[in-house]
Amino acid sequence: MKIIYILSFFLIFGCNNKKNKSNIDSVKDSKEKFIEFTGTYNLDNKIEVRNGETYGSYGKIQIKKLGEEKIAITFSKNKGAPSYNMGGFIDTLKLINNTAIYNNIKNGLNCKITFEFSDTGIIVKEDEGNSCGFGYGVYADGFFKKESSLTPIFLNPFTGKKIENKNSLKSKNNQILISEKKEVPILYNQLFNIKLIGLDLEKEDSHKSYFIEADCFCKSASILMNKIENKIYIYPFCSIKPSKEYNNWVYRIKNIDFINDEFIIIGSHKNKEIKLIFKALDKENVFSFKLEGIKHNSLEFKEYFTNKKSLFKEEDCGDFDG
Repeated sequence: MKIIYILSFFLIFGCNNKKNKSNIDSVKDSKEKFIEFTGTYNLDNKIEVRNGETYGSYGKIQIKKLGEEKIAITFSKNKGAPSYNMGGFIDTLKLINNTAIYNNIKNGLNCKITFEFSDTGIIVKEDEGNSCGFGYGVYADGFFKKESSLTPIFLNPFTGKKIENKNSLKSKNNQILISEKKEVPILYNQLFNIKLIGLDLEKEDSHKSYFIEADCFCKSASILMNKIENKIYIYPFCSIKPSKEYNNWVYRIKNIDFINDEFIIIGSHKNKEIKLIFKALDKENVFSFKLEGIKHNSLEFKEYFTNKKSLFKEEDCGDFDG
């Protein structure tokens, strides 16, 4: 019997040792598990499509691993209908312990976003209290589920178009890096999917005051650059939204660029082109504006535009009834 007990002890002890070793190896394997960073990731969130409108946040991350400690990344997140406010960026980030951090402290921003990678996706966390310049109510946070491990065709998060411009890419050691020199500041993303209102400027000594002049004849032009439809709508200030009446003032977005601190959108209509040029000013939500190309004599284009009508006083037309 003693022999049996002794044998049993060694059998049990031996099994426990094997089991413990197996658990240790499992944990070790988990820590050393290879993660394929390259691929496409979509925001894991429920959305609903009604009457052609998408309700609920959606987003995408595209990544290509560059060497051992760097990734090229495009990031976009959209709030969905009705505002379609969004945010995004293009950058190259350092990769340390399966984590990458995006920082943006330019243009008055203080933004930090952390990307934690696993074999199933990315946990994205935006630091609280900081501003990343995204559209109203848009935050980077969320889990982005991996949908593909193929090397992505990089798409501009602001336009959805393939990044083909050689000036927006640079080559190093036969690897494609996304250049920061051509990166569009995030604040310009707020010009999309919202009615842009023309502003007039009143100067009093050294003081500048912007206001909305409705012209009382409805001649002031408003602009709507719809990223979802990839179209530019131009229509009178007094119209709540574009209508069929102004179909001849609808342009397809052909190209978007950022050169010498100017945000440039090129639109085309019936083989004719227009160029809309915006430049952010010190005053919050005010952009200087220039239009090149087709002229609309029935509309007046202001030298300044805003995406926040509520911030500015609207001129009173008095008793004038048009």
